[in-house]
Amino acid sequence: MSVQQLDVVDYIGSKDSGSYVLAIADELGWDDVEAHLRAVERKVALYLRYIASGDLFVQRPREAPRTVTIAVYLKFPAPGDAYPGLSRIARVVEAAGIDFEVEHVGSLTTH
Repeated sequence: MSVQQLDVVDYIGSKDSGSYVLAIADELGWDDVEAHLRAVERKVALYLRYIASGDLFVQRPREAPRTVTIAVYLKFPAPGDAYPGLSRIARVVEAAGIDFEVEHVGSLTTH
């Protein structure tokens, strides 16, 4: 899966709290910060449409989540000049009532 694949949700899981986690596997480097942020924005928009469509809850009807989180797992750490863009994305996601988190994991094979 990849942040660049705009036709698939990379991973759907749940936390012990019962909330859904929709994960984005971000394998891109940060040589072009603006292009990277646009890729994340496009993938997040796909996830927001997926959640808004109700498909998440149709595919997992037995589960009644309290919250939904979009998590971006970064292979490479975000540079300082990426944080304003990531904060902007977070505000959009959180305005839709969805939690947002970004985590540098190094390897994307465990998420």
